[in-house]
Amino acid sequence: MWTYNIVGIISLVAYANSLSEGDSCTKKDGSQGVCKAITNCPSALEDIKRHSPPTPCGFVNFDPIVCCGETVVPEPVTPKKRGRGRKTTTTQRPVEVKFSLECPIAERTGRKAYDKCLEYQEKYVYPCRPGPTQGMVRVDQCNREPEGLITGGENAKDGEFPHMALLGYGEGSIVWMCGGVIISERFVLTAGHCSSSRSHGVVKKILVGILKSKDDGDPSRQYDVTVKKHPDYKPPSKYNDIALLKTDRDIQLSRYVVPACLHDGGALSNDSAVITGWGTTVFRQREVPEVLQKATVTRFEDSECSKKFKNLRHMAKGYDAETQLCYGDRVSNKDSCEGDSGGPLQVNQPNVRCMYWIIGITSWGKWCGVAGEPGIYTRVSHYLQWIENEVWP
Repeated sequence: MWTYNIVGIISLVAYANSLSEGDSCTKKDGSQGVCKAITNCPSALEDIKRHSPPTPCGFVNFDPIVCCGETVVPEPVTPKKRGRGRKTTTTQRPVEVKFSLECPIAERTGRKAYDKCLEYQEKYVYPCRPGPTQGMVRVDQCNREPEGLITGGENAKDGEFPHMALLGYGEGSIVWMCGGVIISERFVLTAGHCSSSRSHGVVKKILVGILKSKDDGDPSRQYDVTVKKHPDYKPPSKYNDIALLKTDRDIQLSRYVVPACLHDGGALSNDSAVITGWGTTVFRQREVPEVLQKATVTRFEDSECSKKFKNLRHMAKGYDAETQLCYGDRVSNKDSCEGDSGGPLQVNQPNVRCMYWIIGITSWGKWCGVAGEPGIYTRVSHYLQWIENEVWP
């Protein structure tokens, strides 16, 4: 969340079906006006100083157009058609800009992962752009819908989880399998067991900025990677199941490709979290969904998980609450399954708007998509120091 220390920040909202310069418009008081660049409308600038936002018409690039009542209203003009950039699968939502004497910046804490989280939010979710001559504007590029918890597994929206990565294996024809989380310009976080496949060898590539698993035709979205497994990951043991993938070049970040925030161990506000991945959603389901899936899961108590995960060959110590998390669904078949490994267990970051907190990495489970049977997730906060040392030395 930004910490604003500047008085008089004004919000102005312009909708996707906006008007163009020269179009007729109606002001909030019911009077007629003409859409103008805000810099050409002195009364609008005065309104901002008085903390009374003008009536928005739209934008030219990032420059706001407002309903200005200082000119004789001309004949109606057919709105100009303007490009909207990349097409999405959802209805365009409002664009919010905040005027201030300078772009507000949240206070840094000195914790590398948290401060980088703020940096990515300020650059790609609410970027600062030149606005009227009075100052700068922050543009709302949040792709997340203001919705509650997901009641069942469903398709994600384009750009809703911009930190998602898909991992590719093999030579020649790449096989896309595990998931991962973009955490910086050069690193993706995933599960240790996703660093290689019995059938296809070591992970070779990542694919970013996609909604559908078949959207692998654009080479600019693909990056070659090298693997850095956690030093204590010793397969087939299920402990310390975490790894970093370093890309061959900087990942091209945008509103559709944004690194996620990493949980630092702070208290969570509730027991629910969201899982995302391109894997099956029901145990032994043959058909794999093409579109990225999302579902809400619930935390199981450590005592429950200790009982469910004991006397297992690859977890000799049983469930380890210090390094693992245990989430699932008690009444329905929502869980991570084949193909979801390495993907995130996430919650809303409470202090940084429109950013996710990655609390876990999908590791394994005895079952998947079976009510009452939780899955195991690697606890990210336990490995945060190792991650910071590798990613931001």
